[in-house]
Amino acid sequence: MRVLFLLLLFSALSSCAILTIAAPILVSGVGAGASYSLLNIAHKTITYDRNNTYKATIIALERIGCKVGKIIDDEHVRVVKATTDERNITIELEIVTKNATKLTVDVVRATVIKDKATAEEIIRQVVELLDHKTWKESEEKAALTIMTEPENAKIRILNIKEPFRQGILLQPDSYHIEVSSPEYKTKDFWIELKKSEDKFLEVKLKEEAGFLF
Repeated sequence: MRVLFLLLLFSALSSCAILTIAAPILVSGVGAGASYSLLNIAHKTITYDRNNTYKATIIALERIGCKVGKIIDDEHVRVVKATTDERNITIELEIVTKNATKLTVDVVRATVIKDKATAEEIIRQVVELLDHKTWKESEEKAALTIMTEPENAKIRILNIKEPFRQGILLQPDSYHIEVSSPEYKTKDFWIELKKSEDKFLEVKLKEEAGFLF
């Protein structure tokens, strides 16, 4: 009985040692203080609200040269999809508190290969932007995001020269928006953006009568 107890104890201690050694390989990370899940997805909680973290995320993606695509928004989590020529990027911005946001970045190359270096760089850029002394200027601007149906609809802001892009930062003011797509009725409308506002709109176009089935 004593021998059996000693064998079980040795087995348990060996398992703990293996886990202690293996765990950092699976979950540790150094980029901008980022950590990793067991699926090698980088994450970091940032002491900024989601509005500011979202703005910085969009700017960071543009700096790197990523194309921002679909953005999904709900009460607590906003998901940003972006791409490069060879990579698919999924970023989640989860509200932790009114002053903190959990940023999760998953970068995949060739369908299955995790790109940890790019994920770390995105987080580093976001943190750097938020901590920079000039961020106050961006913080006071409004962020405008417009998701459309169909997804490839063209979006224009008619009363400014700057081309629309998702998460565009604009001065508080009134803006004339046009959304159009072939075979659909064009929709235009005015919106009012307030200081530091995070405006998220969903616009659904109606098909032209001649193209209805």
